[in-house]
Amino acid sequence: MKMNAVVLEKHQHLVYKQVPIPALKPGEVRIAVKYCGVCGTDLHIVYDGSLRYPHIPGHEITGVVVEAADEEGDGLIGKEVTAYGIIGCGHCIHCQNKDYSKCQSYTFVGAARDGGFAEYVNYPARNVIPLAGLSLRSGALIEPTAVTVHAIRLLREIPKSSVVIGTGPIGLLAAQALRAMGTQDTVVVGFSDRKAELVRSLGFGFVNCTKESVAERLAARGYADGVPAVLECSGQVTGLNCALNAASPGGEVVMVGIFESDVLLDAKACHGILRKELRVFGSWISSHSAGQNDSDWCVAMDLIRCGKIDTEQMITSEIELQDVPAALEQLHSARGADIKTLIHV
Repeated sequence: MKMNAVVLEKHQHLVYKQVPIPALKPGEVRIAVKYCGVCGTDLHIVYDGSLRYPHIPGHEITGVVVEAADEEGDGLIGKEVTAYGIIGCGHCIHCQNKDYSKCQSYTFVGAARDGGFAEYVNYPARNVIPLAGLSLRSGALIEPTAVTVHAIRLLREIPKSSVVIGTGPIGLLAAQALRAMGTQDTVVVGFSDRKAELVRSLGFGFVNCTKESVAERLAARGYADGVPAVLECSGQVTGLNCALNAASPGGEVVMVGIFESDVLLDAKACHGILRKELRVFGSWISSHSAGQNDSDWCVAMDLIRCGKIDTEQMITSEIELQDVPAALEQLHSARGADIKTLIHV
């Protein structure tokens, strides 16, 4: 039996082709993919280097469970689902504590294991989460929303005011998640005016840090000393410097965006870490375990389900599976122009 898939055959070379449907292993289920979001990580894997070749990318999936290897997944057959991409080693202290994102030997679907740019993908049944009323289309935004929920929940407390650096999908979802979780005022900082109108339409303040002083704009909003929480979602050196300068004394800076080059902080930002006694820390992906009703994924699903996350404004294009190679080339050449592209399978 074969399926259609988009395969990264070698560096920067994606091909739409037929490949064998992967065999189920004990404890796994097969999902017929309906939607898969294109993540910045997918672009990184394709254009900057993959862990292996050939390889099927994609991890922001929704679909329908069509087969189970054994009784562990039998109850999922026929259900519309999404799936948590981290498969922990199962032996380390972090896996024992169900804190899978800290496992140093995990396998990630769409990276070290074939993912969702295909008609079918296999997941451990324990990683599969029924959508429970969410649409398959909206459900494709659960994974990136859970990434932002995870970062916010690492804060000591939900801040009354905050700054989010970056206007990509993670930045825009983070601003919405902060508001949904109790933050009263959030300013989004971008590096161009391209998404200024969208940010304002979502109800947030906007600053283009290449044209305006973030400090001055914050002061005008009543935050002369900065804000207590900043989420750096751009993965850019300019963004991290801006984040450190925007945090108030005793504030927190969460590094969410993934940096792809060396980071050189300016002296003012470094001094600010010391002088303001900032708490600067990282956030990695998200956490979920079967039966955990308050996991990052469950919270993200609840926020989307009750309309506190506007998924439709995040989706800027929808493409078919056979169009993925050409579409990703376009996304790569114009990085930052798109918010979220969905692949309809």
